[in-house]
Amino acid sequence: MVADWVEEEFAGISFGDKRLESRLKVCISQATSMGESTPDRARSKAELKATYRFVDNEKVTVEKILGEHNQQTRTRCGDQRKVYLIQDTTEVDLTKPKQTVQGAGPLGTDRRQGFFYHPLYAVAENGVPLGAVDQVMWTRDPESLDVPPKERAAERKRASFEEKESCRWLEMMQSGEQIARSLPGTHFTMVADSEADIGELFSEARELPNNYDFIIRQSKPHSIVWASDSATGRPLEGKSLEEALAKAAWRSTRTVSVGGREPPVLPDDKKRVRKQARTSREAELRIRAITVTIAGPRRPGGGSLPNVTLNVVEVLEEHPPEGEPPIRWILFTTHPIETIADIEAVLDGYCQRWAVELYFKTLKSGLKIEDMKYETLERYQTAFSMLTIVAWRVEYLKGATRSAPDSSCEKYFTKNEWIPIMMFVTCRPVDPTEPPTMAKFMTAIAELGGYINKKAQGPPGSKTIWRGMGRFEIIVKAYAAFAKSTCGV
Repeated sequence: MVADWVEEEFAGISFGDKRLESRLKVCISQATSMGESTPDRARSKAELKATYRFVDNEKVTVEKILGEHNQQTRTRCGDQRKVYLIQDTTEVDLTKPKQTVQGAGPLGTDRRQGFFYHPLYAVAENGVPLGAVDQVMWTRDPESLDVPPKERAAERKRASFEEKESCRWLEMMQSGEQIARSLPGTHFTMVADSEADIGELFSEARELPNNYDFIIRQSKPHSIVWASDSATGRPLEGKSLEEALAKAAWRSTRTVSVGGREPPVLPDDKKRVRKQARTSREAELRIRAITVTIAGPRRPGGGSLPNVTLNVVEVLEEHPPEGEPPIRWILFTTHPIETIADIEAVLDGYCQRWAVELYFKTLKSGLKIEDMKYETLERYQTAFSMLTIVAWRVEYLKGATRSAPDSSCEKYFTKNEWIPIMMFVTCRPVDPTEPPTMAKFMTAIAELGGYINKKAQGPPGSKTIWRGMGRFEIIVKAYAAFAKSTCGV
């Protein structure tokens, strides 16, 4: 059984073989059951064998699968007034106790093997994820571990920007720029965390179209040649960004929901302040903003990048929990900062970045992408590409529910899907002419995943939704089977 949304998402897919195109749709529909493994999703030996054969077919490529999803996402972007293009990187750890995935590269050390996934993830102004408009996947060369750390650092300094992994941030930024030029009716904002604090990205500010901006979090010190306070317009003295910010006036306060963070597990993360455990809370933040001209950093081979004038928004938590450092974000942006509304719009835009973290969580914890068992990296990434689309779909349904809770669930589900679910949850017949709202139906799915629907609780989150989706397909299939059965009569 192929889900209607899968048919729509892959209406234009072409492998040069209709059977492969049909099998792709079946595989993705099976994956929406959110099983514990590929065999669990396939449900039968024949379907499992067909899935493995599909993944191993040379005509089936990651580029074709994700390319079709990318195009559909761009179409959805064109229907929006504002879209945030969020880019971030996640490790996909393929380390197995009794198996080595051929082609996997080191993840920091030779004891962990896998690859890196870096999407350009589109989110609408109302918080609804639209999908990935582009992405890059790569592995590291195992031989790089044989080079001593000091020598590796020296090589990085000598290498051109195009030779470094950090080039991916610029590639995705430029990809978003091309999309913005092709969709002039939509305003795009590229959002990135501190890994994107790179001079080459800032230099792009001079070439961006009018409907494309960026918000990038600061990670390292910056020398400046000029600064002014957005509140007063007066010049600010100082040779560094920190000195200029310290002299600026606070403009407003704001409460922001901050997600909790578990203690770090990886050795490198344990050394990083920004990876430490954090309490989930409503943080009271003070906000100020300045305009600065950043001195262009030096680059290998001599010379420097040009100076760039950008706006900067700083937010600082006033009363952090005892024992925890305060929330502090310094955000570089091309958005205006003239009014308090302008400044808060920059903060709102950066907060959209949390959507990509939830997307990664659904991929790893919900779909268990790191638990799949394929012998080669190529097969692994083909299977992985299908699951990225399912993970987006889960986040899309959650976002659609929160943005339009009173809309009919038939906008996203067929009668053959919502009727059996509502009958199962309510234990009584339902009127097929009165579909439930999205809020009611997604609550029903979350209840299948263990959500306890109490007034004091917030709306269902990703975890209970993808747990519920794991039971969704079984109930729908059982209803269809029993509806046709005469029980031998």
